[in-house]
Amino acid sequence: MVDYLRTIRGDETSAMQATAALLPAIQFADKETLIPAPSRLVRTVTALHAESWEAMSQPKASRRPALKEYGDLGGVAADAGHRVGAACRRCEPL
Repeated sequence: MVDYLRTIRGDETSAMQATAALLPAIQFADKETLIPAPSRLVRTVTALHAESWEAMSQPKASRRPALKEYGDLGGVAADAGHRVGAACRRCEPL
């Protein structure tokens, strides 16, 4: 299970980092306001990955209760992706 999670987390983080790195080169509406969200998300996910790896070996009662925010990030990531995608679809082709 640990190897499976490590692979998924590695793939997820790599994909988010690559997306956040490519976005500044793409022209789309509201770019200045939309680009910070994916970058912030990558930093948050990276920090929560590290914290949650340590917490997995601890009893649930001793884990930080707010670690559930890791599960909430899926919705945050989807929202950021939808917003950027919608902005890109409204742009004129180059």
